[in-house]
Amino acid sequence: MLFKLVVFIGILIIIAVLGMRAHAVSIRSFEARRVQDARLPEDAGPG
Repeated sequence: MLFKLVVFIGILIIIAVLGMRAHAVSIRSFEARRVQDARLPEDAGPG
């Protein structure tokens, strides 16, 4: 029973770590796109 509990907690920790890393990458890419959009002139589009 203790082994199953340890394995379960380990799986939860792995999922949490992977989720936090994915969230951090998502935030970085969002901020990079925002900075890139801010650098573009507003009248650069067609029309």
